[in-house]
Amino acid sequence: MTNRSERYTPPDIFAGLKLSFDLDPCAAPYVFDLKRILSGDWEVKSRSALHVPARKFYTIEEDGLAKPWEGMVWMNCPWTGRHTQVPWLQKFIQHGNGVGILLAYTSSDWFHDYMDCMDGLMLPRGKTRYLLPDGSRDGSPPMGSIMFAIGELAATALRLYAAKGRGLFWEPDKKPPSSRLCGFARDITPT
Repeated sequence: MTNRSERYTPPDIFAGLKLSFDLDPCAAPYVFDLKRILSGDWEVKSRSALHVPARKFYTIEEDGLAKPWEGMVWMNCPWTGRHTQVPWLQKFIQHGNGVGILLAYTSSDWFHDYMDCMDGLMLPRGKTRYLLPDGSRDGSPPMGSIMFAIGELAATALRLYAAKGRGLFWEPDKKPPSSRLCGFARDITPT
């Protein structure tokens, strides 16, 4: 991967999940030029980012972290540094409805702090070969990925996707996320 923040979810994941999303808060910048692309007015090498089945998109220029989230969210957040995904995970958990994917840095503190907050987790079988901005597949990702879900519908879709032989699914805890001791709330003691 030349730019770790520029990796897009392969379309077969969406086909397997069989979900439509209300929002992709981390969309590729050219997603909004769909009318120009389809009219042939704008030449692009790939339409790879156009496959995210969402009604609404926020690009990096629009700062999806600062915008309100609604409905079922798809999240493949930018990855530009060691903890850049943490604010995205916090907002995802606070929102409480959606599916996401990240590289599985299982030894990282944030991984242990936030993955326990999810209603469902899935380790996809094999490495996820993300799409690059030119539409090609990432040749050899550095590690596997983890998919995560929060909310009953999202967790069910992820469990059914895994059941098709796509990966290993598990539920971190049967308690509701609001009652779990998640990473960003760890230092808060009940009074």
